[in-house]
Amino acid sequence: MAENKARRTVKLFCPLVAKTVSLFVWEEQRLDLGSIARTFGLDPPTLKLNGHFISRGLDLIASSVTWKSLLSFFSAKGLSTGENDSNPIVVDGKLCKVGTKRGHELHDVVDNRGRAAFEDDSLLIKSKKMRKSNPDIQGRSKSQSSSISGAQLRCSYTRGKMKRKREDEAVVSAPYKEII
Repeated sequence: MAENKARRTVKLFCPLVAKTVSLFVWEEQRLDLGSIARTFGLDPPTLKLNGHFISRGLDLIASSVTWKSLLSFFSAKGLSTGENDSNPIVVDGKLCKVGTKRGHELHDVVDNRGRAAFEDDSLLIKSKKMRKSNPDIQGRSKSQSSSISGAQLRCSYTRGKMKRKREDEAVVSAPYKEII
């Protein structure tokens, strides 16, 4: 019986888009305001539940508010608790602009392995294409490449004090001498 009580259905209604959604939540689960906002197409920073703004972290999950505490707060205030279709929690906020970039998904915030692996794969593909298209790179021997990398390349500006002079500090030699 404790398992049935720990999980419940919450009805959410957004008057801006005239849409009602049923959510299955655990009572001790923290609120995922980002997923609620995406469900209705709202901007996550502007999301309010029953007219109340709920603080959230970078991952758009409420750090200290659980569904149980939120629903008990709403019932104490006499607000709707989302028990049925006639008493849904009202979700309010500004609509997301079409064509704007979305925030990070939850899995991107938790671990960046998915995105980093994609970038690594694209770099491997690019280098493979470059090797195929440029036969000179494949024909170069290891001794040639090591001699080039081992050679010290010097810049005339970095000799001495290791600082390049400005144009106004440099002495310009005249092509002829002027007699005064």
